[in-house]
Amino acid sequence: MVVVLAWILTFVSFGHAGPYFTPLREDLSLPDNCKEPRLVFFQIPSEKFYVGRKGALSMGFTFEYPIERQNAKILWHYLKDYSFGIENYELYEKIQKSPQLKRDLDIIMSNYDEQGFDFQSEGEVLESLAIHHLYQEFPENLYFITGSVQYHESYSPQTIGELDVLVGRRDTCETIAVGEVKLGRTINKAKKQLRRFEDFLIQHEASPFAGDYNPKVLRKVIPVGAH
Repeated sequence: MVVVLAWILTFVSFGHAGPYFTPLREDLSLPDNCKEPRLVFFQIPSEKFYVGRKGALSMGFTFEYPIERQNAKILWHYLKDYSFGIENYELYEKIQKSPQLKRDLDIIMSNYDEQGFDFQSEGEVLESLAIHHLYQEFPENLYFITGSVQYHESYSPQTIGELDVLVGRRDTCETIAVGEVKLGRTINKAKKQLRRFEDFLIQHEASPFAGDYNPKVLRKVIPVGAH
């Protein structure tokens, strides 16, 4: 009964707070004033982008990272065990023998403590790699890149959707771009998810975009991971 009452009181305290965002991981790279997502940080329209695996550009994605689906699966199995404190030596040796797998594992491990992924889903492998390489497009001194943020109404615990990646300004926390990351070949689901989020912002009267970021820059970027 005490637990139920505490939950109800918490619920009521957000009754007039409007839309509510819940980060699903602790991202230590975020500026302190931007750690808690708020509706005022989002504007309409934010630039939308889509990140996929090798070959994704030909499927209509904005970015692609040069990883094969099978390699993503191998890394996922290793990292899922690692997140539980289990060292899978057989997989580790396999990864070390492949230049591509070793490269990607090194990148992920260099950000492991800061990003806070627990790798309970395969897609988080590509999300981690994508965030790392998107800083080529969004300079780290000006922008932060995070994600894994659920959104829902303040009066309901039911999740409406989740943002895989969002890009914000370090000085104002204003979100200037949102993205979906998919290991699959189709982009339709990703587009539907971001349309749902934009409808959510429109419904809750988010502010018109007023920043100085030029979204056309995104259209000029070479595939993620290429140099």
